[in-house]
Amino acid sequence: MTEEQVTKAILSAFIESNWNIISYDFPQSGTGKMLHPNGYNEHKNIGSIIPDIIAVKESTCLFMENKNRVDKNDFFKINLLIWLSASLR
Repeated sequence: MTEEQVTKAILSAFIESNWNIISYDFPQSGTGKMLHPNGYNEHKNIGSIIPDIIAVKESTCLFMENKNRVDKNDFFKINLLIWLSASLR
């Protein structure tokens, strides 16, 4: 299964479960929503993250990195998202 197929399967499951899909990004497409940490808006993409899927349902927001294999860099991306969201509280 490719990363794109993984993303499509997750999107289908979310849509069936009435999640609101805010953004999605297929591998290497660059079409997803780019998130910038505070203070980095003056740079095009330095420090930014493009999650594979952003979905919202009720008071829950999910940021997802989808892979068909383990990728250590995605753990760092998700950890950065957790850190950034905690700093906004």
